[in-house]
Formats: sequence, C-alpha cells, structure tokens
Amino acid sequence: MGQRGMSQQSSNQAGQRQVRARLVVGFNYPRLNVPVRSQQASSRVRTMLKRALPKRAVGVEVTLVGSTAVLRGTVPNRHDRRVIELLVKMEPGVDAVRNELRAESTASPPSSG
Repeated sequence: MGQRGMSQQSSNQAGQRQVRARLVVGFNYPRLNVPVRSQQASSRVRTMLKRALPKRAVGVEVTLVGSTAVLRGTVPNRHDRRVIELLVKMEPGVDAVRNELRAESTASPPSSG
C-alpha cells in the first residue's frame, strides 16, 4: 500500500462511529454485596500471609476499605514489609494497598544461598 492507501484508510477511520459492545455472562451466578466480598478477600489475604510467611507476618493486621487493603503492624525488616505488600497486591479483590507496616530493622534479611 502506498501513501495514497494510508490516507484513504485514515480518512475512513475518522468518519466511523465508535460502537460499544455490551457483554452478558451466559450463566447465573450469585451476586455478593460489597461487605461480603471485603470480608472474604480480607480472610483470603490473612490466610495467604500465614501460609506464605508464617513467622514473619505474625504481627500483620489486614483490613479492607472498599478494594484497598490496609496493612498495619510490625514486621522484622523493610524487605518483609515490601514482600507482604506485593503479595497482597496480587490477591483478587484488592485493587490497591496502603502499607502502614513498621519495620523493626532497616537491614535487609540475610541472603540464603
């Protein structure tokens, strides 16, 4: 396609209307209200932290405000603080994390290897 073909294509796009498609799920599912979803997400996050970091996340309190997870408490170091934040960000139902965790030490954990 030469330059002429490109100008025709761009002029056609400029004249087109944008159409929004509406998607409908083809099966029935239970709708949960926001407080129930928040409780379930908060419970999932606490369970995940207990499994992933059983000793280091002991002092972590997780509450959900809408879809924002609020982390409070004390962790051993800054690395654990960051790891916990990243793990919580990956949980379904969590769109943002407000990390209010305090690190006992500013040192990084010893490398294992």
